Amino acid sequence: FSPVLEILFDEMQALGLPSPSQGLADTPARFTTEYLQAIQVLEEYLARDDCHPPLTRKEVEMMCRCTLSAPTLARAMELVIDFAAMIYPRAGQLALEQCNGGYRFVHNSLRGSQSLASSLSDITGIFAFKQLFQWLTGGKVVPKIVSIGHMKRNDILPFLHLFNIPVVANGLVYYLEYSEGDVQQAVVVS
Repeated sequence: FSPVLEILFDEMQALGLPSPSQGLADTPARFTTEYLQAIQVLEEYLARDDCHPPLTRKEVEMMCRCTLSAPTLARAMELVIDFAAMIYPRAGQLALEQCNGGYRFVHNSLRGSQSLASSLSDITGIFAFKQLFQWLTGGKVVPKIVSIGHMKRNDILPFLHLFNIPVVANGLVYYLEYSEGDVQQAVVVS
């Protein structure tokens, strides 16, 4: 877990932001707690820079809850897209696009400027969607590939471990790519 936190904390220090780290991210639970605290500070900073409030925890929870009524993963993705449109621009712009015989769930955070800080926040967002969609399908659906925007090649390795699927740095695009069969999987969580 340390390399991902190191990149995040180094960027926060470079921006003069307080780091909530205690340096104890030796378990998944501690990593999650420290990472969440740090990314919330970073997201507040980025939202101020973009002149809008950050996405709140309550909004994230409501977005996730609305997916529980979906019969399929594709419909759950559509509901997330609709929810993001209602609270625009705080959740960015989401889309479900056909490609390569499958689908891409695309996240555009609508940042005013691109930086390592914005990339880290956007990677966290796309990771959260990966976790949500995997959870909704009872762990049956894992994306084929994830694009994490314009990260430098030497910084990709920690995110390979985080996502545990192939990772590409592809310009400014953040997406999860699924097969057509994957998006037709039933939502099984209730």
